[in-house]
Amino acid sequence: MPFKDKNQPVFSLSEQKADLSCRDIDKPVKRELRFTSFSSIISGRHHESDLPESDEFFHEAVDENMKENLSIFNFPAGAVPGTMLHEVLEHLDFSATEDAYIDRLIRDKFIHYGFEEKWIPCVRKMIKNLLSSALDPEDEDLCLDQ
Repeated sequence: MPFKDKNQPVFSLSEQKADLSCRDIDKPVKRELRFTSFSSIISGRHHESDLPESDEFFHEAVDENMKENLSIFNFPAGAVPGTMLHEVLEHLDFSATEDAYIDRLIRDKFIHYGFEEKWIPCVRKMIKNLLSSALDPEDEDLCLDQ
């Protein structure tokens, strides 16, 4: 609703305003940053799956015995690797199944997130398995890569 008189103040100048002051905090402030996934929040498990901000979750060290046998099962776990894999799938053209295209997409995301290129074949295999998986048990020809 417009004011009748544009020179009329919005509030009365005669009103007394309380003096403002800041309060002191007498306990330590928690500065721990935590990550969680949207899936865990909507399922009600977000307190169980919170991950502290820590490099150990972002880039897990690979055991010497596992170096030669890289697989999706020993791929680094955590919020950052999960976000990176989500981005790969978000930008993936499911009808383009050529290794060169998939490798280029994975490499771009690896560069952005700081992962080693030695994991590219592992992630490519996971993507190709996903694309070729049957969507309907009664129709094995119905796959994502069609």
